[in-house]
Amino acid sequence: MKEKKGKNKWQFSILILLIITGICFGVWNSLVEKNELKNSKTAIGTIIEIEERFHRGIFIKYEFKVNEKKYTENQKLTVKKETIKNGDKFKVNYSEKKTEHNELIFEKRIAEHK
Repeated sequence: MKEKKGKNKWQFSILILLIITGICFGVWNSLVEKNELKNSKTAIGTIIEIEERFHRGIFIKYEFKVNEKKYTENQKLTVKKETIKNGDKFKVNYSEKKTEHNELIFEKRIAEHK
């Protein structure tokens, strides 16, 4: 019986260590991305899809171009859904080092001139 308790403690310790490592990696990765976006370049992003994810909220899919290469990303919607639609254009900040580190700025809508 004691042998089984010791084995369970060992497994529990490994599980806790893995969870802590995962959290630390996520926080570190987020900080790196935010730091890279401080000195970011800008592009124009176009919303191509709006989807509601069960229990997670509303997400938008947008695309933008850098040096003739097209990037497609997802981001959680932080404004009212009624204020946006497919085809709307917004400013996108992206890292010059890693273009996959980017962020659509909902406060920076780009008006279409007709």
